[in-house]
Amino acid sequence: MVWTLAGIKGGSGRSTTAANLFVYLQRLGHKVLAVDTDPQKTLTYFLDVRRQQLEQPADPQLQQYGADLLPALKPLLSQYQDVVIDCGGRDSASQRAALTLADVCLIPVAPRSTDRWTLDEVYGLLDQAKKFNPKLQAFFFFSRTDFRGLSTTAVREAADYLRPNSDWCRLVELPIANRVVFDKAIGDGLSVFEYEPTDAKAIAEATALFSHVQHALTK
Repeated sequence: MVWTLAGIKGGSGRSTTAANLFVYLQRLGHKVLAVDTDPQKTLTYFLDVRRQQLEQPADPQLQQYGADLLPALKPLLSQYQDVVIDCGGRDSASQRAALTLADVCLIPVAPRSTDRWTLDEVYGLLDQAKKFNPKLQAFFFFSRTDFRGLSTTAVREAADYLRPNSDWCRLVELPIANRVVFDKAIGDGLSVFEYEPTDAKAIAEATALFSHVQHALTK
């Protein structure tokens, strides 16, 4: 399964989601490849810190930017059960390439004006990718919300910019709150599933989102 974290706005939570998804899939016993196409290299830094923190061999990873992603990644796909691709916050050749390979695309949306203004462009990218990649399934979710989840005015206003759900592109109504533990964990090279002290709410939110998408893909 190829998981692509997409979007064209920085600071929405793509890299944090990618890091936690990578560990979540590993904890299921899957062989997972992490792919960093973001020049800011957040996922790469996370994995480097993780290797040092856990004193373990480096996790499988690939750094590849631009149109060269396709020839670099395609030969590796058969070697892994899952591939997690973290895309940078802009429309780029590497993001377009990642979308043509994806089985599933996760798009975090922070409930801010500057994020919701980009949604039409994101839908345009997905529509183009779907023409080349008929298997693509896309899931939007609200990220970095306050602790009231979907009930806030900001989330409701952002939701007004979303298209109605379709058979391949839909909203998952399982928000990820703006919890400090997500930043603390990634800074230590850990997922929220591993960080101490445990934050049960953060673990429940991430688990609910990832398991919901997995279940939706198997229907």
